[in-house]
Amino acid sequence: MKKYKCPYCENDSYSFFSKMFAGGMASRGTACPKCGKHAVHGMKSTIFSTVMMALALIFIIINYNSASPSIELCLCVLAGAFLICKIANGLFFPLTENNRRDVR
Repeated sequence: MKKYKCPYCENDSYSFFSKMFAGGMASRGTACPKCGKHAVHGMKSTIFSTVMMALALIFIIINYNSASPSIELCLCVLAGAFLICKIANGLFFPLTENNRRDVR
């Protein structure tokens, strides 16, 4: 299984799933197994997630105002947008250094 680089120690130490759930810039992040420092996803990941969730919200608002709103469809769109964001984090967006002062 492919490992991903830590932005601090440059070792290939993150698995796909730990990279996928590392969190955004305001989160604590995921600790590197080798150096122990916390890495997060950067600004590009945050922008992508914001756009995806905004599109899901627009779809839900349009569906809610339609003649026959479907709650199940809205939940599926919301869950799908969340999963797409997490998978995109694991595949496309690199990990960056944590910008929080309480976590280094």
